[in-house]
Amino acid sequence: KMKPLYEQWQKFVDELNKEEKAGLQAIMVSKAFNKMHVEQTIVQSTLQGFIVAICIVLVSILVFTGNVLIAIYAVSSTVLSIWALFGILISVVQWEFGAIQVVG
Repeated sequence: KMKPLYEQWQKFVDELNKEEKAGLQAIMVSKAFNKMHVEQTIVQSTLQGFIVAICIVLVSILVFTGNVLIAIYAVSSTVLSIWALFGILISVVQWEFGAIQVVG
């Protein structure tokens, strides 16, 4: 929601700074933009953590069972279940997925 506005302001500041000397350049300061960056970082790190966890689970199941088919089936069924629940929460229930939902 804030990203297009942020990009417009960033473009404006970049154009403004092209003409200024190194010590006289403008900077952009906003609580809303900082909050946007924090939320994006939290969501991205959560998704990265999810991917790493899935990889660790896949390797663990593979090591303990010794069967590639069982490991892939177990991990894929878990991931598909999580995606289905996530899709229902986003599309049907209309919940937003932001920093609060990630931490909670």
